[in-house]
Amino acid sequence: MVAIGMSAGSVARVRFAVSCLWEVVAGVRVLRDPGRHAVHLPWVRRVRPELVRAGLIEHPGSLLWRLIPAAPGYLPDFLTPVPAGLSPELADELATLRSTPAGTVRADLDS
Repeated sequence: MVAIGMSAGSVARVRFAVSCLWEVVAGVRVLRDPGRHAVHLPWVRRVRPELVRAGLIEHPGSLLWRLIPAAPGYLPDFLTPVPAGLSPELADELATLRSTPAGTVRADLDS
């Protein structure tokens, strides 16, 4: 068993929410290493050809593919901003992502 010590204030700030951007990250990680996620193989077989054709994955110029490493590689924090609510819209999360200050992006990429 693992125990994580937290103050009452820290526990009070814990939130659970759905995040469309986290789902994107998880999906790309499945595509990078489908053998680790065998339950998703039917999905991988169905979507991979379309995503490759669109240049979104497995393409040297694909920013998405270059930014999201296979698990457990470091994921830049700016790619998954804290959701504004319990179930935010993808458009809202993308707007938050686009508004990330350049310094934050650079710092995360340099980590």
